[in-house]
Amino acid sequence: MVGPGTPDRDCYRIIGARGLQDVVFVGPVSYDELPRYYATADIFCSPATGSESFGIVLLEAMAASKPIVASDIEGYAGTVTHGQQGLLFPRRDADGLARALALLVQNPELAHRLGQRGHQIVQKYRWEVVASQVEEYYEDCLRAANGRSRKRAV
Repeated sequence: MVGPGTPDRDCYRIIGARGLQDVVFVGPVSYDELPRYYATADIFCSPATGSESFGIVLLEAMAASKPIVASDIEGYAGTVTHGQQGLLFPRRDADGLARALALLVQNPELAHRLGQRGHQIVQKYRWEVVASQVEEYYEDCLRAANGRSRKRAV
């Protein structure tokens, strides 16, 4: 588990009760270290409960060809299409999260397909693509403001 936050007593109780030996709470890591974690993951999971304006972490994981399991919140649902690049589950639905993870663990071919689709989709978010779209939008605004003239409005 990578990211900020401190596991509570219930986390350790559940891990112990299930005999899970390979769960490690790493804590926050630097941006330089993140690619290594993405590369070694089988599935990227983000059970965020809100306040995500855009799923940049999902794009980072998709760039590493990882299937996504994430909360169906506004910022994430605009980045991942359920069943295409990953699986979305209702916010704060622990059972939905467990089902989505189990589905991908039990179906490695599906996980691989979702990861590949995510890698393809993430290309449209490359800086050169986004910058070109922003520049085109600004030019359209200038043309509209100036009656289709290329002269700049004052």
